[in-house]
Amino acid sequence: MRKVRSSSRWLSIILLVAITGCLEKDEGCLDPNALNLDVTADVNANCTYPNLRFNVSHRWIDQDTSIFRLNDMLELPDGDMVLFSEFQFFISSISLGDNPVIHVFDSIQLEDQSFIRDDLTLITPVSFQFVTGHVNEFGSYDGLKFAVGYSDEWNHVDTSYAQEIERNHPWLDQSMRSDENNRYACKLSYTLFGQDTVTREIGMELASPAQVEKSSVFQFPQANHADVGLFIDYHTLLLGANLRDDSDEKIKDLFLTNINDAIEIVQ
Repeated sequence: MRKVRSSSRWLSIILLVAITGCLEKDEGCLDPNALNLDVTADVNANCTYPNLRFNVSHRWIDQDTSIFRLNDMLELPDGDMVLFSEFQFFISSISLGDNPVIHVFDSIQLEDQSFIRDDLTLITPVSFQFVTGHVNEFGSYDGLKFAVGYSDEWNHVDTSYAQEIERNHPWLDQSMRSDENNRYACKLSYTLFGQDTVTREIGMELASPAQVEKSSVFQFPQANHADVGLFIDYHTLLLGANLRDDSDEKIKDLFLTNINDAIEIVQ
């Protein structure tokens, strides 16, 4: 009788283990808006979403329309010729539509171990495509907003952590440092040719980011990338500025005044 009980006990344990194994749940993405939807999964995990990708057209529009390139000679209204060797600015805080839940998401660690949305991008004329964060839902969005510059939180980013994640992160760009802790929001360097030759470098620090807001309707189908066209007219960015005689502060003020008109968002 003891042997029968012992055998029964062991049989029960084997059956319990087998049943438990059969009931083990499979992980997979259950979000229909994700790129890797797995309808066979039992537990939602490891979803991936499309990249938000800016396709940028850099232009200089005066009498004619031409591609804006660094180190190209351009004519100013006063007859001077200008050659830009540097022209770049940060954009951040990107949002789509009015729904606060639908936004670009990603994150980077701060010094206090909290996280900040990592949608910081450094726009420069030598690049024409910028990937910034992800979009967590497909569909139609009425408008797109972003800031030119960055919030104060970025000054507390753990740069060693950023470097471990991605060495090419825009926050690590040494050319945008204004001092040990801060960065310029925008920087331009140029040489003027006229009666005499003048070379200037202007680094702009902003007290608060400038806002760019466009009301176009954007459609994002289910695809690997959510594409937005960004059309930048650098001539309009500097409209009204005397690059030879104006102070750095006046050129900065004109840049901020012109920024919304100088950027067109299309799809």
